[in-house]
Amino acid sequence: MKKILAIFFTIIAIIIASGIGLGIIYGSLPQHHPQDNKQYCESVDGEWSLDQQYCILSNEPTNKELWQVIQEMVEDCEVVSIMQTHNLQVTATLKNGETIIANEPKIDDIFDIVNKFEDKCGEIIMATE
Repeated sequence: MKKILAIFFTIIAIIIASGIGLGIIYGSLPQHHPQDNKQYCESVDGEWSLDQQYCILSNEPTNKELWQVIQEMVEDCEVVSIMQTHNLQVTATLKNGETIIANEPKIDDIFDIVNKFEDKCGEIIMATE
């Protein structure tokens, strides 16, 4: 009986030690430390500081997220007007008075999106500089 208990506790100790060892190895992989690697920093929408060589992470919404919100607001007929600049900046004014600013991927993307939902939402005021 003592021998069976000894084997049982040995197996449990090996499982626990293996779990701890795998956790340490897994935690040391570079993708789990975006602050130390430009590629992984950008994969989590961080901003890589060239002069300091570290990743700046923020709770602020990223441009990608804001661009998605603008598209969703157009689709949901919540946008009153759109302003596009030559540097790809889009400002959407919502029916509730809020504004959302994001950079579109390429020039006139916002106009294509607005035109796509014109039948559903009616005319949205569009301007460009």
